[in-house]
Amino acid sequence: MGRRLLPGVLLLMMLLAGCMENLFMQWDMVELPSADEMNTKASSDPEGFLEDVNEYLAMHEDTINEKNAPEVITALQIVYAAPGISGETKAEAALLIGEISLEEDKNAGIFINSVGNALDDLQNMQDGADVSAVIQALVPPEVKTDPVLFGSMIDTLLSSSDGYLDFGMQLQNDNITDPDQILYLDGGDIGSTVQRTAITTAVKAVLDALDGAVDGSIDDPETQKTILFNLVNGEAWPTTGVGDPTVIFGDSPPPAYEGLDDVLGLMGLDLSGGDQG
Repeated sequence: MGRRLLPGVLLLMMLLAGCMENLFMQWDMVELPSADEMNTKASSDPEGFLEDVNEYLAMHEDTINEKNAPEVITALQIVYAAPGISGETKAEAALLIGEISLEEDKNAGIFINSVGNALDDLQNMQDGADVSAVIQALVPPEVKTDPVLFGSMIDTLLSSSDGYLDFGMQLQNDNITDPDQILYLDGGDIGSTVQRTAITTAVKAVLDALDGAVDGSIDDPETQKTILFNLVNGEAWPTTGVGDPTVIFGDSPPPAYEGLDDVLGLMGLDLSGGDQG
């Protein structure tokens, strides 16, 4: 009896060992590992942790939410900052930070989708049309009337923008201009990545402009979020003491926004509004 039981026990142990290799796949559980477990593996095996995250996302993407997204992002930031990792690993970690950040606040995702759907309408509006009314309509109703929810949404968009801009800068550092070179980014995802980068970074630039200059340094984010909240609710855009957020789409964007050019370039776009061919 014992001899017959032993092979089964050994087989079970081997299966367990196989499952334990991937931090996120212990018995195919939907629950995420603890923050300590993720941080430990991100520090000890950055590339392995990145593989774990990608495998998890492929199976359980909808289980990363407002509650646990910050923990995943913290671990990915450890990967991004790890010494000695490849540029490809840094870029992929930054891209995931940008993507997963949007899960920190459900309203941020709603806002991104609303802007994406409204881009054609904005481009086709006649001169003199009330663009501000269209912009105001993009903000989820419950957010537009609640400064706390509005602030949370803006924080999420800023966090996402930082990840996407880091992704773009790593593309620049590695001289990556052809999307076919980015094996971890599916062709069908390039358009949404470019769109999300542009929208989140535009929000960052608008908030930045309220400090007087668009230079990547938002000195007083709480005050700027309050001003932006009031603007969304109908106050007129200040005529003095603000910068021009459109400079991020100019020929010489502020250094903090340079990564935007490289991400837009994945679709043959440039910051001045033309095509690269």
